[in-house]
Amino acid sequence: GGGILTTTSSDGTLVAVHVPTFTDSGSTARHSVRLYDTAVTHQLRATLVATAEAADGSVVELVLEDVASASGGSTGAAPSFLAARLSSSSSSSGGYSATGSNNRPDKILVWDLTRGVVGCTLLSPPSTTYRGLALHNGTMYALCVHGETGKVWVME
Repeated sequence: GGGILTTTSSDGTLVAVHVPTFTDSGSTARHSVRLYDTAVTHQLRATLVATAEAADGSVVELVLEDVASASGGSTGAAPSFLAARLSSSSSSSGGYSATGSNNRPDKILVWDLTRGVVGCTLLSPPSTTYRGLALHNGTMYALCVHGETGKVWVME
């Protein structure tokens, strides 16, 4: 993990780019995501930041909210949320083991794009990893895997 990640809004008018910043010791200093408005020749719209203390781990997935009408088409409304899935393990597949040396949960950071702040941070349940993420019309869905049983479920 820890590389450059990008995502675009479903209508293609907004692009989010995550580029990790590091301290002199090589650990992640903070997580920042830059939002670009493609309708205005890729003008920087905002820079969203979360400190490493609030968001330890590597960003392995970045998702902008999909805003759709009831009929399934685009509403033309701008996304209100951006989420980043963070893995506490060194592998990009994510996850931790309750018995392993890295006993920290995976995290999901959700930025409120209207206010430009981290709206919430979600920790994975014990022995569970986050494997996928989606935001649709104000609801977040996370694909979860329980490490001991292998049980898979979607958390809403």
